[in-house]
This record gives sequence, structure tokens and C-alpha cells, in this order.
Amino acid sequence: MSSLDRLAVAPAPDAAGAARGLRLYGEDCLHLLVRDPRRVFATWEISPALAALASARAREERVPTRYQIRVERIETGAAAARAVATKPAAITVATVDLSGALSDGGWYIDLPVSGGDVRALLGLSLPSGFHALLYSRWASVPPEGPCPEQGPWEANVAAADAAPISRRDPSGYLSILLHAHLPFIRHPEYEDSLEERWLDEALLESYLPLLRMLEGRAARRAPGLVTISLSPTLLAMLEDPLLRGRFARRLEHLTTLADRDVVRYRGDSRFGPLAEHYAGRFRAARAQYEERYRRDVTAAFRNVEASGVARLITCGATHGFLPLMDLREPSWRGQIGVAVREFERQIGHRPEGIWLPECGYAPGVEVVLAEFGVRYFAVDAHAIAHARPRPAAGTYAPLRVGSGVFALGRDAESSRQVWSSTEGYPGDPDYREYYRDQGFDLPLEEVREFLPSGGTRTHLGLKYHRITDRRFPHREAYDPEVARERVLAHAAHFVHGREEQARGAARAIGQPAFMLAPYDAELFGHWWYEGPEWLDRVLDRVAGSEALEATDPLDAIRRLPRTQTGNPHLSSWGEGGYCEVWLDPVNDWIYRPLLRAAEKMRVLAQEGDRGDKGRARALKQAGRELLLAQASDWAFIMKTGTLVPYARRRTEEHLDRFETLAAALRGGTIDEAELAGMEERYGLFPDLDPGLFA
Repeated sequence: MSSLDRLAVAPAPDAAGAARGLRLYGEDCLHLLVRDPRRVFATWEISPALAALASARAREERVPTRYQIRVERIETGAAAARAVATKPAAITVATVDLSGALSDGGWYIDLPVSGGDVRALLGLSLPSGFHALLYSRWASVPPEGPCPEQGPWEANVAAADAAPISRRDPSGYLSILLHAHLPFIRHPEYEDSLEERWLDEALLESYLPLLRMLEGRAARRAPGLVTISLSPTLLAMLEDPLLRGRFARRLEHLTTLADRDVVRYRGDSRFGPLAEHYAGRFRAARAQYEERYRRDVTAAFRNVEASGVARLITCGATHGFLPLMDLREPSWRGQIGVAVREFERQIGHRPEGIWLPECGYAPGVEVVLAEFGVRYFAVDAHAIAHARPRPAAGTYAPLRVGSGVFALGRDAESSRQVWSSTEGYPGDPDYREYYRDQGFDLPLEEVREFLPSGGTRTHLGLKYHRITDRRFPHREAYDPEVARERVLAHAAHFVHGREEQARGAARAIGQPAFMLAPYDAELFGHWWYEGPEWLDRVLDRVAGSEALEATDPLDAIRRLPRTQTGNPHLSSWGEGGYCEVWLDPVNDWIYRPLLRAAEKMRVLAQEGDRGDKGRARALKQAGRELLLAQASDWAFIMKTGTLVPYARRRTEEHLDRFETLAAALRGGTIDEAELAGMEERYGLFPDLDPGLFA
């Protein structure tokens, strides 16, 4: 039975059927999380004291204790006025009897209608009626389908204050947005960690090649730019001395392995030239990292921004998935406020835009973004298409969502031609095959010294085959020159498609079309070896186009005469378009302790440090541990089933550390040595302000 098949009104099943002990805190709580337009997830705990009162009440009526969850619904917008309404117009839309299942801790509940605001009530079902014991917060449910009412155009106030950026009046503005993110992984206790290699692979195969490409464009003063979001956890790892040194050694080892391949394939017409290619590439990467950058990759990103070929923006502090934080503003301020201040510390200015983690939007996030000076954020296309009222131009124009903040929708066509597993360029038969690697192909004894501790086989970056034909296992030798020809063809095809698209859209909406093309930065180079060169060629072709201009989203916004106004709904760019990836039977167990920790952090932050330096340090570390536990990466890994034990361990580790610190703060018994150990292990975000969580 699939996980979706289990999501009727039923207890949340355990992850992969394995035994799991739910965390019990002896405290009352009830949370309601929206999974998609027709399904919510309720999670709770009833304290022994409240359970005793409930049992006593049931005995008074001489019936067994029967718990029940009810879901109430009101129209969107009415929740704000419910406190002053004499009788809120809430309608019960779902009822679940919890007979004998109170300890399950979570249920998925189907909704008869989409849209509106909902809340859960957990109480007793008795002959005298339903007696509520606990209430959840109100949550906004996304509507299904587009709004029948079309919204009006509005004059763009941002354009009125902006000076012209160029004299050209293209049919469309193409904004290419690359999202560079990795979860914070640092394991000083291991000589060589498999998970730490994620950073090494991203640096070697994506970030360094992309920087080389951008530096080349700056050197030849090529027009056009890309926007890059740098997650705070990635920036924290890039500045860490331990990780810097380990990547330098990794480059040295790979160069040694490549030199051995040169000897191994000498005289081989298929693999010999490719071995020389890798040996030269690794040496160039070492020179780039050690000699030019002095191991400071963040400075290199600052430099390409200063040269005018890239704009940098931020992401959530630890990539926490905002729609599943039911405390809302305090949790959002923690993720967004820490991110903005960390960006300013490392990049030197405040970010004007943000990549919401997983493109996860929840109504109200824009208010917090505006507090920190963020002007725009990216969402998936359906968030715009289903906004209320319906935007006349769809994703072809920015959507003002209030507080001077714009929502920018992903252009479906631009995404399809790059992301699609069937139509996307990266699947071309002549491109390099990612899954054939010397880490797996060579005898273990010949690569053991280059593998992580314990000799676990993994990718080493030396790949000698092309995709060939996905239908069959056979792979032909990879030829970079043939691949380069395909790059040129694909770049031309992509730009031609965007030109035709922009012309048609501009005619339809009466102004230049805006097209946002967002991608994971790691797609370029790591998954798609030829990706950085393709991007370079795309920018060159756009520079020669009369129909297109490649520019930053905020520059495009300032040059458009009209914008749209509306309210997007809860959404993400994950499978299903909502929260299904991050709220699933395999990972839903994380939310009760996560949401409880967020509420406890709010109280601790409100109490403050009371002028005590030790308490101030403990508060700051508690904030770090909460943020690290909130990382969406852990729930994603649990859902995809890749490194599930690691993701579970990281979630539990940070929750345990947070609980230890919270208990110490409440009890006034901070262990200085223990706190120092936590700071040494996870001391990122040195300027973290616990007040953001209040």
C-alpha cells in the first residue's frame, strides 16, 4: 500500500513500519498542519492532568472516555475577526473519533471542500455534547483551481521611481535564478564523512565552474546577468576553516587519482583524452580555490556580483519549510531574520530578494519579508495561477502581495526544457552520464584510499561515459567535443523558444513579459556536467536578441509599467505542489517536537538573557539548534528514502540539544563546558539574535 493510499482518515502510520517512540513531554498541545487543499494533519499531546480531568468528566456521565477531533472551517479572512465576533460563523466540516487511539499522536483528516481557514478542536464526545479540551491555531487551506474573478492591472509604483536601465525595449525579461543550498554538515569526529562530501561535490562540480563562467563573462564584459541565492548554511560551511581544509585535501586526492587514470588509459583512444581532461580540470580547480580564492569562495561570489554579472540574494536560515511552522511570525522571523543578517554580514549588504525554502509560501510571509527589507520572492506557477483574484497575466507579470513585496511565479516552459526527465536537455544521449563513476567502476582496492572512511563506494567525479540510451544499460564513451556541439544547439533552442514565448505573451498582455527561470544551482555541473557552459551560451544568445534581455528580477520589476495585485495561496515547488513531500507518513513524527520547540523558544526569547552572559550564549545556541532541526532537508531525505538514518539522527540530535538548553535556561543551571561543546560543534550564525524568535 502506498503512503497516499494510507492517507484517509486514519492514524498516521510509522515511518516505513519501523518501531518509533513518539516524544512525550507531559504537556497539552494541538497542532493542525495543512498538507494540501483537501487534507490536513492533526498532531497532539494531552497531559496526564488533563487526561485525568477528561476521565472524571466521562465518569460523571457514566460513559467511557471518548476523545474526538473536530475540524472547523470559516471563509478566508474571517479568522482575523473571530475574536470580536459574538458567534463566529465556524462550521464543523470533519469529525474523527479517537477511540483507543489517543496515543497515536497524529491523524490525517480529509476535508470536504478546499479553501478557507480551518482549526482543530480535540475534546470529549459525551451524551451531553462535545466538550472541547484543546484548540489548534487557525490555518489557511489553499483553494483548488483558479479564481473565477480576474484581478485588474495597476500602475507600477516601483517603475515610477526607477531610472531607465537600458534604452532597449524587449518583448521579455528573462530572469535566471540559481538556488545554491546545502544543509549544514560538519563532522570533526570523522576523518572523512560521506555527508560532508556533498559540499565537496557541489564546490568542485557546480560552484567553482559557475564562478569561472561568470568571471569569464565579467572579463570580456559580456552583457546579461543571473541571480544566485546563497543559503546561510552554505555560506557558513564555506567560511568554516575545517571544511575549507578538507576540501583542499579532497582536491589533492582527486588530482592524484586523475593522474593514475592518465597512466591507466594511456594509449586508449576512448578514455585516454578524457583522463587528461579530468587531470587538467582538477588542477585548474586547485589553482582556482587555493591560489586565486585563498579558499574564500564567498569572496568570489561577492566579486562576481560587484562585476555586474550576477546578483546575490538569500534563503531561509537553515532552509526551514515555512508553511509547516504553525507559530507563523515568530518562527518565520527566526528563519528570515537570521538569514538576512547573516547575508549582510558575509556579503556586505542586505538582500533584496529571497528564495523561500522549497519555494514554500504561506499567506502572511510577505509581512515578515517586508520587515527585513526583502522586495521579492519566488513561488511555483500554480501559486500565481490560483491567486485571488486571478492575475490577468499569470506568471508573465509580478504579483504585488502587500507590504511592497512581489511574488514571482516560475515560468513553466523555461523549467520544462531544463528539468523534464523526458524532454529536458540534461538527458541528451551525448551528455555525460552521472551514474557511471570510477568510484563504482574500478576495483575497490584501486579506489579505497579515495573513498570515505570505511571504504563506502561513492561518486569520485571521474566519469567516462555518456548517457547513450536510457532504455539500456550499455554506455558509450563520453566525448566532450561532441557534447559541446549539443550545448550550442540546446542554447539556441532554449533562447529561440523564449523569444517566441515572450513575443506572444507581450502581445497578449500589452507590455514586456516577465519570465522567471529558477533552478537548483547544483543542477549545473554536478547533475548536468555541461550545464555551466550551456548557461554561458544562453546568456550570449540573449545578449544578441532583440526580443529578450537577461536581467535580475528586481531590475525587471522596475522596468514594467504595470503590475498585478492578489493573494497567492499556500504552495511549494515539491511534488504535488503543496506540503506532501515534507508532511508524509514517513516524516510526520518530527512536527510535534518541532512545533513544541518553536513555542518554547518563543517564551525563552521573551524572557531574554537578563543581563547574564552565560544565559545569552545558551539562548543563542538554543536558537541555532532549533533552526538546524527545522531544516527541510531532513524531512525531504526521509521522504525520498536516501540517507534516512542520518536525517533522523540529525533531527533528533538538534531537538535533544535544544531541550537540554531549554531545561538549563528554565532551571538556571547552565553547564558551561557542555555549552562550549555545543558551540564548537554547531557554532554557525555568530550574530544570531534570539530576540527574533520572541
